[in-house]
Amino acid sequence: MNNNTRDSLTNNDLIDGFMAPKDSAMYKEAKEGSEDYVKMRLYEDGFQRNIQPMVKVDASDLDNQVDTDRPCMVLEKEPNAEAAYSVPFATLPIGAYIKGPKYRVMFDRIMTRRHRIDVDLLLTYRMDIKKIFEDIMLKKIQDEEDRKYLSVANYILTQGENDFNAIYDSAHQNENARNAGIGNVSQNVTYATMDRESLTEMTKGLPYTDNALNPSMALVNNITVRDICKLSRDEIGGDLAEELFINGFSEQRIMGLRWLVTIKKHLVHTNTVYQFAEPKFLGKSFALRDVTLSSKAEDMWIEFFAWESIGGAIANDAALCCSHFGDTENHTWEDGSV
Repeated sequence: MNNNTRDSLTNNDLIDGFMAPKDSAMYKEAKEGSEDYVKMRLYEDGFQRNIQPMVKVDASDLDNQVDTDRPCMVLEKEPNAEAAYSVPFATLPIGAYIKGPKYRVMFDRIMTRRHRIDVDLLLTYRMDIKKIFEDIMLKKIQDEEDRKYLSVANYILTQGENDFNAIYDSAHQNENARNAGIGNVSQNVTYATMDRESLTEMTKGLPYTDNALNPSMALVNNITVRDICKLSRDEIGGDLAEELFINGFSEQRIMGLRWLVTIKKHLVHTNTVYQFAEPKFLGKSFALRDVTLSSKAEDMWIEFFAWESIGGAIANDAALCCSHFGDTENHTWEDGSV
């Protein structure tokens, strides 16, 4: 059997599966298609789920609210006790009220466009075009997750006006003050060049805050990360310098950080490095309904789209910072310059 016949059968099976009763085995069976086609661009999974892993929840985890019908959860933050102090003997302690801070996670829906095709036109493709679209739609949904996440991250980093009607409603809509754990330091700094000294200074951003967290992950695009490969043997050590020169940048731990590399330059700009603390210090992400493919066959049409209902929050402003490289003048975390 030649490739053309095999691929035509694949699309015939796809049509038969759509037209079959929804409770039949044929309807539920997924078909693998041929990959005998030219790929035009690179797609990748989202980086947000690596920064804040997604936890599955259901209706029993939701909290009812009087001001909204949207699904939401009320979560708690670690409380902070008043400072200890020295006193003379025979002195009673000063009273302090116990209060644990809370924050709210709002859920929202992300969906793709509704894609449709005539069943007879589907037969003119050798490739399993529906399977290809399913894979791409999943990546598109994760693109939107990443965009929403960085929208909130950038709002926190700049405390400016931004698109804050996001799935990551980290309770800043009603809280304009900076997180008390940041202190009088900047969360954005710039450096003239990327070298050993500036990379080391970059990692001081989170420890400089009053919360004194350590960075765990760095997020860069696939252009910026190549500048690390320029570092000489004297700057990063002989073996690593040789490996980067021969193989390029792969999964590495440099400066104590796990580096996440993305091709999404429209979200993570070139010469920019985001740093995040470990998820337990950063926030929570939840999937009320994880990615679901909805398909329907009607008359001569087959149509399908993907959707999900997720939510989350960056609950700790002091758990992220950002560095920029290539400016004409160096700044520091302490001077508050951007």
